Amino acid sequence: MMKRIFWKSFFQTQLKNGFLFFVFLLPSFCMGGEAAIWEEDEGGQWLLDRSASRVSFSVAFLVFSKVTGLVNEFDSSLRMEKQGIDSALINIVAQAQSIDTGNASRNEEIHSKEFFDASHHPYIYFKIRNPKKKKNNIYQVEAFVTIKGNTQKALFSMKCFDCFNGGAKDPSRVKLKIYGTLNRLDFGMKLNPLLETGGVFLSKDIDVDCEMEFRLERGSIFSYKPSVIPKKFFEFVN
Repeated sequence: MMKRIFWKSFFQTQLKNGFLFFVFLLPSFCMGGEAAIWEEDEGGQWLLDRSASRVSFSVAFLVFSKVTGLVNEFDSSLRMEKQGIDSALINIVAQAQSIDTGNASRNEEIHSKEFFDASHHPYIYFKIRNPKKKKNNIYQVEAFVTIKGNTQKALFSMKCFDCFNGGAKDPSRVKLKIYGTLNRLDFGMKLNPLLETGGVFLSKDIDVDCEMEFRLERGSIFSYKPSVIPKKFFEFVN
């Protein structure tokens, strides 16, 4: 009887002091650490680290060879809710005139109206939406691609590096590889000189490869160099 009276008095006292709240509820907050990380990140802004990022287009020619064009000017934006990569919205904008294949005459051809038509359509747009996990850290995403003013929907793949459970091991950094194949004829890119044998010079397929590294802006985490591309072209519009 005395024991019951003692414990009743003890719990009543500790409840008043808030001790039980601390002992029993603190572990539940600690176990929810990953969610807490993403909630904390909501107040920050994800910025593209272009020194660690890369955008390229490649197309097969003469059957056995491939030409790759690196994009020298591009930018991207990332929006992500607290649950992490599964909620990612990504916008990528590439400057068509900045695509460089390493050959001046070939650059003129891909910048011409028969291909990217860079003078009339200076920007190439990618909107990446609805990531769906397939295996490990590989996701399938919907890519809405605009080239020469023509928008087409394609299914791309996205790989998240250093990620787990839909989040990132380093909550201040997200590294993604987004890649897929487009039919250039869908965008009116019809440049395709014939060979003497009657075959075609270029494949209709263009492989797109985007390696994006985003860092969460909190004070001066890293040196961010503003893009030459106006922000209005790659920011999110509500």
